[in-house]
Amino acid sequence: MTATTESISSPIHSSPSQRSSVSSDTESSFESQSGNEVANEIVPAQERKLEIIELSGLFLGTLGQQIYAGVIIVYMYGTLWAYCAVFAKAFAAHLPISSSPYVLYAIIFGMLVVPGSLMEFKEQVAVQVSLSLFRVVMVSVMVITCLIAQYRGDNEFGFSADGSGDFPSKSTVDAWKFEPSQMYYLLPVAAYAYIFHHSVPSLADTAKDKQHLAHLFRTALVISMVAYMAVGAIVALYFGDAIDTTSNLNWGHYRGPQSSTAKDNGVPVYASIVSFFVVLFPAIDVASAYPLNAYTLGNNLMGMYYGKETYKHETSRWKLNLFRSLAAIPPILGGLLVSK
Repeated sequence: MTATTESISSPIHSSPSQRSSVSSDTESSFESQSGNEVANEIVPAQERKLEIIELSGLFLGTLGQQIYAGVIIVYMYGTLWAYCAVFAKAFAAHLPISSSPYVLYAIIFGMLVVPGSLMEFKEQVAVQVSLSLFRVVMVSVMVITCLIAQYRGDNEFGFSADGSGDFPSKSTVDAWKFEPSQMYYLLPVAAYAYIFHHSVPSLADTAKDKQHLAHLFRTALVISMVAYMAVGAIVALYFGDAIDTTSNLNWGHYRGPQSSTAKDNGVPVYASIVSFFVVLFPAIDVASAYPLNAYTLGNNLMGMYYGKETYKHETSRWKLNLFRSLAAIPPILGGLLVSK
């Protein structure tokens, strides 16, 4: 009887510390219940992936969600448009096969990337992993060829003696000189290079072991940082102000180490392969980046349209394809009309 009475005794008769514990537990329970109610408005009694547009509505409210929506739409449509132009211009310049090569390659690009944009991330794994390996190869080739050229002192990149040839004269600028006034060139590029957060939910959703996601993303960022630093430092040190706006185009005249007996014997086959690969691979690579970004934009467009009821529609394949098509097709049309 005593035990029963004690178990139901009021906090009024308990010690201050006990009353504090009861109050804390009550508040914690209330907050947990309130949090669950808010979450359930977006994730009703089931586990599902939340896109950033939904998370911004959850944590930032309607105004924050609208601001994010405006930014992501402008950014991602602009990015996809640029991808189309990069692909078409690169191939039109190096493989002109018609009277209007830019338009032809823009159409080919659209035929490649629009169907890919309708695929789920899990269906793109083989292509994405393969191209990721080629990215590592390309960065390695760029760095190694620059280091060899610097060490040997040969004219491996076809520099003209007076800048009158197809390629400008080699830079004499001190590449180690730091110019704070030029930071405005660096900061937008650096920020753009690391923007991938809008795709994190979709990327994370494909991982089988979610417990190691933090490690996976940290590793990806470290690899990206090392690659950017290697290319940014070594290529800039070698080319100086003779570097092209798109640095891989500096390999357009690459001819490899020149021996004293083979300087007039033309360009070796391996040098032509290196040149072709470094110059054109980034254009090919955007064909893999395009579906990833269109997929993310399409999912966010669906989230903006359906709001809290997105979960009711995201299992419909035709609705997913509709919004991903709305993300993937307009930039191709824009690229056909405006290439700059």
